[in-house]
Amino acid sequence: MDTRTAFASDYDGTLRVGLGPLSYRRGDLAAISAYQEVGGLFGLCTGRAMVAIRDTIPDSLHLDFCITLSGAQVYDGERGLIENHGLSHEIAGRICEACRPSARRVMFSTDEAYYGFGAIPLIMRSLIRSVRSAEEVPCDIHGISMGFRSPDAASRAVTMINERFADVAAAFQNRESVDVVPLGCSKGTGLACVRDRFGVGTTAGIGDSFNDVPLLDEADVAYTFKRSPEDVRSHADVLVGTVAEAIADFSR
Repeated sequence: MDTRTAFASDYDGTLRVGLGPLSYRRGDLAAISAYQEVGGLFGLCTGRAMVAIRDTIPDSLHLDFCITLSGAQVYDGERGLIENHGLSHEIAGRICEACRPSARRVMFSTDEAYYGFGAIPLIMRSLIRSVRSAEEVPCDIHGISMGFRSPDAASRAVTMINERFADVAAAFQNRESVDVVPLGCSKGTGLACVRDRFGVGTTAGIGDSFNDVPLLDEADVAYTFKRSPEDVRSHADVLVGTVAEAIADFSR
């Protein structure tokens, strides 16, 4: 068995905890670098598309892999695609129509940009190209991100999508947001892809929200924060305060 290990971290709220120069804890970045220096592989595992994170990753953070769109796309350390799945425009349109009465915003994830409509967050507006429907998106769609007024509304949307579209798509909740990806994709399948691709022996994962549960379940050692929701904490092996603390525990 390969003795190399891999550590996958959720992005927003886990590794990236703010905006601007204070987006990352220095201790976390130092711990990641030290882990990689002894042969460990480190990567992100996020519901966002690569286009939404590539310019926010600090130069000091080298990624050995990157799982995006909740496993619909997986990249190697050179940002070459090693896993790639998509939703048809017809299915994406049907899902959006089913959620339109309660969704405040809809964003279609593609390789080049987000396309969407509704109440787009200010920090995302530079990435959004306006469309009125999935049919207007001019390229392949790999995922859908929708925002709702409350976690309860998001939870109801997840249940509906996973029942009505069970044969083609999977929905994951992240507080007031819902990410929809092709059936069979999740943060857990993304980690499994990394394990197989790089011949990793043992894996670890850390996340703070409901969409991280598949990552925690797939990881050999699962971490979340003491502040995470109980439904997330129940899937973790170890509760920590920071990513650095999780890496230190995993490296023992």
